[in-house]
Amino acid sequence: MNYRGCMVLLASVLLSGGCVGSRPAAEVATEAKNPVDELYLKGIAAEENADYAVAVKSLLEALDLLEKQPAPDKNTLARAYEALSSAYLNLQNDTEAEKYGLKALALKKELHGERHFEVSYTECLLGIIYTRLNKRDAALQHYSHARAIIEQNPEVVEASRRIQLYRQLAELYFFTNRQTEFEESQRILVSLCKANPAHAHNLNELYAKLALASEIYGKADQAEKYYLELEGLLLEWQEDASVKKTGNQLAENLVATTGMMTLFYQSQKNSEKALEYARKLVLRCEKYLNEDDGSAITAYVNYANMILADDAAVPDDVMRSFLSKIKKQADKGNPDALLAMGLWYSRGGVFQKEPDEKTSKEYLLKAAEQGHSGAQCALGWCYANGYGVAKDMSEAVKWYRKAADQGHAKAQYNLGWCYANGEGVAKNISEAVKWYRKAAEQGDENAQKALNSLEK
Repeated sequence: MNYRGCMVLLASVLLSGGCVGSRPAAEVATEAKNPVDELYLKGIAAEENADYAVAVKSLLEALDLLEKQPAPDKNTLARAYEALSSAYLNLQNDTEAEKYGLKALALKKELHGERHFEVSYTECLLGIIYTRLNKRDAALQHYSHARAIIEQNPEVVEASRRIQLYRQLAELYFFTNRQTEFEESQRILVSLCKANPAHAHNLNELYAKLALASEIYGKADQAEKYYLELEGLLLEWQEDASVKKTGNQLAENLVATTGMMTLFYQSQKNSEKALEYARKLVLRCEKYLNEDDGSAITAYVNYANMILADDAAVPDDVMRSFLSKIKKQADKGNPDALLAMGLWYSRGGVFQKEPDEKTSKEYLLKAAEQGHSGAQCALGWCYANGYGVAKDMSEAVKWYRKAADQGHAKAQYNLGWCYANGEGVAKNISEAVKWYRKAAEQGDENAQKALNSLEK
C-alpha cells in the first residue's frame, strides 16, 4: 500500500542545503562535528531512504539531546518530529506515529500559524495515521484542514499532492456515508486526473478499493458500477486529443481496469462477462504490446497471470492468446514476461502436459540477470530445492541476497532462514534477525513469527 506518497517531507531540502556552498566550508565542517546535527541529519537521510529502523534510532537520540537544550531550534524540532512520525508509520507503529505527528503539528502551528502551507504536510501525515487507526472522523478533520490550506493557492501546489489528497477525501467520505461530500471529492479528483493523466492510477486504485468494499458488503451491483464508470472515463480520455498530448499512462490504466473487471466477473461466477473482458484485455493490449509500452506490458502480464490462475474461467483459446503475447514479450527480453514464462513452465498444462523445470529455470535466470527481484527470489528457490538445477545452497543464498538487497520481502525472509539454519552460509543469528526484521517490517507474517521465536 503507498501511503507514503501523500506526504512531502523536507529531508531533501535539509540534506541539500550543506552542499550548495553558500556557507564557509569551515562552518559546515564545524556543524558536522556537532553530535546533535550528525544524528539529526543521519535520521532524516535514513527516513528519506526508507531505512526506518535507523531513522527512529537516530532521531530519538537527536531529540533527546535537542530537548535538553535551553532554547532548541523549533524548526529543527518540528521537522525531526515529522520525520520520526513518518518512520514510525512505515514501521506499523501507529501509536508512536500519532504521538510525534501531533507534536510536529503543534510546533508548526506555533511557528507558522494555523493556515500556513507548511502545516498542510503534517495535516496530511496525520490524516494517513488516523485512517490507519480507523479513526475516520479524525482523519477527515486533518485532511479537510490540509485541503483548506492548499486551496488558498492551488496553482502553486503539485498536481500529485492535490490528487492524492482528494483521493483520500473521497475514500473517507465513501466509508463514512457522506454521499454529497463524496461526490464532490470524486468530481474534483476525476477533473484533476483528466488534466494530469499520468496520475490517473489514483482513480484505478480508488475505484478498485470502493468496488472491493462494495463486494464485501454484498453490493455487487455497486461494485460493477464503479468498474464500468472507470472504464468509461478511461475510454473517453483515450479519444480526447487534449489528454493524449500530455504523454499519459492511459494504456496502463486501461489494461489494469480491464484486468480488474475480468477478475471481478470471475469472482461473481459470471463466466460470460468474465470471458468478454478477458477477450477485451487481449484486444486492448495488442496495440500497447506492439508499441513496447513497458508499463502496460507489466500490467498485462500481472493481470493475465491472475486471470489464468482460474483455469475453469478461461477457455483454451483465450489462455493460449494470453500466453502467446506474454511469450512474445519474453522473447524481446521483458523481465516481467520472462518471470511469467518461468512460472508457467514450472506449472505445466499450457505449453506441455508436465512441468518443464529446465525451461522454467532458463526463463527465471534471464529475468534475474536483468535485476528482477521476483525472478532472483524464484531462482534462489530453484537452487535451494534442486528445481531444474543441481541443489546448491550457496547459489541460493547469492540470489536471495540480490533480491533481498532490493527490498524483496520473501527473499529477505529466505535469506534470514539461511542464516538462522546455516544453510549456504555460516550460521549467524544476528544476520538472521536483521533480515527477518526487514521482511517483517514489510508485513511478512512468516518473518514475524521467526523473529518472535529468535527473540524469546
